[in-house]
Amino acid sequence: MTTTAISTRTTTSTSTSTSAVVKTVATATALAAVAVEAVVAIANAVGPDVTLQGQAMPTGGSAIGVLMCMVPAIALLAGLRRWAANPARAWLRTTVVLTALSVVPDLTVTDTPVASRLTLMAAHVVAAAIIVPAVARALRPQR
Repeated sequence: MTTTAISTRTTTSTSTSTSAVVKTVATATALAAVAVEAVVAIANAVGPDVTLQGQAMPTGGSAIGVLMCMVPAIALLAGLRRWAANPARAWLRTTVVLTALSVVPDLTVTDTPVASRLTLMAAHVVAAAIIVPAVARALRPQR
């Protein structure tokens, strides 16, 4: 009679699953797009319309801006996942700097009221406050 031993050891993954990161990025981006539209809508409701160089911000314009900014962010994310020793930390450091830099055009754009500039800067911060920590959490290794 022969006996065969079956190993029941489980291994834990120290990497993050691509599908989890994709779902997190998609969800956070959608939430941020809705949130920045809400910021602009609230600003329009309580004061003069948000304008950029004399033109009123169209409905959906801020959400489209979030989506457009996520294209290079996804490329950054892919590179960090591939080459960074700690992708979550690298993501946080890089995106904090990029968020700070993202308000520079709002400060320098001409023919735009101060209230509109402040609203646009707030929208940048709101989007980053939703997307950056969510993606950083998704990038942490699963234990």
